[in-house]
Amino acid sequence: MQHREWNARATPLLSGAALILAGSAIALWLPGGLVGAFALFLLLRICWLEENIRSDLMRASHLPEGYRTTQALQRRWQMALFGEASEPITCPQRLASILRVQSHALYALLLGGCAAFVATAAALPVLGGILGAAILVLACQRVDRLVAAETILGQGGTLPEEMLEARGPIARFVLNQ
Repeated sequence: MQHREWNARATPLLSGAALILAGSAIALWLPGGLVGAFALFLLLRICWLEENIRSDLMRASHLPEGYRTTQALQRRWQMALFGEASEPITCPQRLASILRVQSHALYALLLGGCAAFVATAAALPVLGGILGAAILVLACQRVDRLVAAETILGQGGTLPEEMLEARGPIARFVLNQ
């Protein structure tokens, strides 16, 4: 029993660390143009998730029709590809919680890549190293939030409103809310 409990706690932490590592590897091994395009894609996805959480799901009493339609389409694809499908999510706060976990994961990936890119591409190596380390700390904070949110979801709950409101600094800046 203790082994399973430890695994349930360690999995989100290891996943978050792997996301930071993957972001760093992408920033170090891909050409700069592809890194920029990938970072822009991640930023757009994060902002899209943040907007959906805030405007559509946080204070909703029932799941909007568009989300139900999307889930039905996903279930058809799951049945066609895997022969089984997950249960549909009917609670808007549960879906908002899941999207918040995705947002934390994408932030960890983006910030891990930014940390590596800044640390290696800076004109002044010492300044780049310090700035890269600061960005890495932000990525680790995102992983910490990912672990907390994933733990709550793993227990079958939904995130409290203050955790749903916990947007990252990039989304606050871009969405200006």
